[in-house]
Amino acid sequence: MIDDRGEFANHDRFPDAGTILVAGFADALGRLPFTGEEYVVILTWSHEFDAQVLAESMKKSLKYVGMIGSSRKVKAILNHLRSLGFKEEAIGSIHTPIGIPIGAETPQEIAIAIAAELVAVRSGRDSD
Repeated sequence: MIDDRGEFANHDRFPDAGTILVAGFADALGRLPFTGEEYVVILTWSHEFDAQVLAESMKKSLKYVGMIGSSRKVKAILNHLRSLGFKEEAIGSIHTPIGIPIGAETPQEIAIAIAAELVAVRSGRDSD
């Protein structure tokens, strides 16, 4: 769990988190060891931070990268990645909008849709 706000990134809010970092998003990603088996779910509080985290994530070997967002936000951020020189194949591997399309509307339903997509990727039954 990474957030730049200590009031959100803490063990009281996320008691099951293995690691909690209160740091800038790009800085935190640079400090974490990656093995290629990680799942990165991008849900920051800012489009700018989502774009930063996604760009940094794309530089790493990861099992899964997903980002929440409206079609307008997603289009803008993916175009930004293209302008940074990321290849279409890499951009095509991003799961966005994140989650299996089940018509989720509430935060709890959205969380279920995201978790279902992560399970699908883990089990090799991902539809992408």
